[in-house]
Amino acid sequence: MPQLKTAPRQQSTVSTKRPSSSGLPARRPFGSQQANILNYVRDLRSEIRKVIWPSRREWTNLTIVVLAISAAVGAFLGLADFIFQEFFRLLLRLAGQGI
Repeated sequence: MPQLKTAPRQQSTVSTKRPSSSGLPARRPFGSQQANILNYVRDLRSEIRKVIWPSRREWTNLTIVVLAISAAVGAFLGLADFIFQEFFRLLLRLAGQGI
């Protein structure tokens, strides 16, 4: 009979540390929190420098496109609302007449 190979056993991911008496995790010293904030700000500035920002012309053109599409969608929704309003007004008039 062939022998079966088993996967190696993984270590447990359950924490063996006891919680503090209040049940909350222990707080880190303030200095390490300051260091984390400073690292975050440094990383943020580094990433912002990598961004390729649009030129003034691209920015203007894209803004015009967004405004035009917003106006078109607004006009379409306004027209659809008006049509449904008139349709239901007609239905209510017909229902009031007993037809």
